[in-house]
Amino acid sequence: MTLMLTNLENEFQIDRVTHSIENTHPSTPGIGNLIFAPLNIIWGVYQAFIYSAERDYEGLKQAIFKLISGVTALIHSVPYTMSVVNDYVHTFLSSTTTLLTTIPIIGYVLCGLGFIQESIELIKQVLFSSKLYSSSQSPRIISDTKDELIQFINISKEILEKIDQDFFKESKDKLLKSLTDLENNLNNPNYTDAHQFEGKIKAGLMLYNFQIIDREYFKLSETNAAQLRNLAELETSGIFHQPDHNFVQAKTISMLANKAKKFARRVQPWLLKEYVDNASQLQAQLSNILGQDEVNLAELEKATQIIDKINAQSRKAVIIHIVALTALSITIASLAVSLITVPFVPAGFAIAAGVFSVVAWMLKSGMLPSQGYQLNIKYLIPGWIRELFGMN
Repeated sequence: MTLMLTNLENEFQIDRVTHSIENTHPSTPGIGNLIFAPLNIIWGVYQAFIYSAERDYEGLKQAIFKLISGVTALIHSVPYTMSVVNDYVHTFLSSTTTLLTTIPIIGYVLCGLGFIQESIELIKQVLFSSKLYSSSQSPRIISDTKDELIQFINISKEILEKIDQDFFKESKDKLLKSLTDLENNLNNPNYTDAHQFEGKIKAGLMLYNFQIIDREYFKLSETNAAQLRNLAELETSGIFHQPDHNFVQAKTISMLANKAKKFARRVQPWLLKEYVDNASQLQAQLSNILGQDEVNLAELEKATQIIDKINAQSRKAVIIHIVALTALSITIASLAVSLITVPFVPAGFAIAAGVFSVVAWMLKSGMLPSQGYQLNIKYLIPGWIRELFGMN
């Protein structure tokens, strides 16, 4: 048994998702943490409370990481700031040698936490991308020569044979039958335009993308469904003593909302909205294409555009995570060489670390939630300020 959102539940879910998704950037050593770390801690506590209440465990883990990083950044910022102004308070610092020797250690911990967080997000993003086919992976027919068609058939069969999910079996069988028909009629000059099969294979791969996204992010698993059935039995028995008897419905919507939040974190809320608005209709159209002789190119193009946006958004996220990991690596290196007395070496690493950190922050905060590779200045404003002034 799998459960999927109704239209009413979709609207409720999207409203919850778009108000709770935020791209977190790892904290790095700096004087600015004296100001920003306490704010991040407060915002992290607020998010942890919200995610915990909604049982959004992925969001809760991110909030806990933000809290730990914020506390570590605040602890690091105090002795770090003292070391920066060493020339002005040298007398006082001479009695705090032990305190100052902890600066690199705390800095390593802070960067290490960020490195772990970014690595986890990168792995999640790569795994998400690996499950989807892009339109460029769909085999093409360059010419109508027999050799070209045979190559197209072989490549198409090879791709389809790798898809072994039960939910795609019916569509897969239709496509393989179409390819067999094409193969058996290669010498028939009056046979249907072979380019129609190119469209069918692409439609099949796009349909597979929609179906696997739906199963992972918009439908409840057998385990979830069993839990809800047990709750429904308890509710029917009157154990909850709730006059409106909406407990199970609310629980269902909460589960579905949390699954959809995972999708929004992979592709951003704006694309979640576009997907939900079009997915059901496009899946029906793609299914029809597989059983038709003529491919409706307009319907296929719209479905392809959404999948291409999802793949492009995922690729962008992977690149940004790699840039963030690079920034953290350079920061760790700058901490390691901070004790070197060779002129300009520590300063060079520090400048490079600062530049990469700012670039990574701008990309993750301003570009990742935007469409394409545009930098949206609005998203550079901290989430708690946007929330406070209704700027989301």
